[in-house]
Amino acid sequence: MSEIASSLEYVSFRSSVPQKRVIVDEDSSKVWTMYDAGPRHIKCPLVCLPPVSGTADVFFKQIMALTARGFRVISVGVTLQSHARITNFDYGLTFIVTFTILFLLY
Repeated sequence: MSEIASSLEYVSFRSSVPQKRVIVDEDSSKVWTMYDAGPRHIKCPLVCLPPVSGTADVFFKQIMALTARGFRVISVGVTLQSHARITNFDYGLTFIVTFTILFLLY
């Protein structure tokens, strides 16, 4: 276990913010990991997208600090299989924005 994963801040984050796994493809090959923290009545959250090699929990310090101040933060991590299928940046960005909007409406 890494030093970060065993830190009190990270353990507090994982115990207070549930991890959600969302299937975004009909054949279940694209699974995204999400953390949605903060007041649900806020319809314009901060959406954090990690780099290709990062995961959704890389923003745990920002999530904890901003939600303590009343902000809603959503962090989305795309699996490597999903990255392999998104070959055009514009298509990928459109897909992410559409998914986030649908998630907020649902």
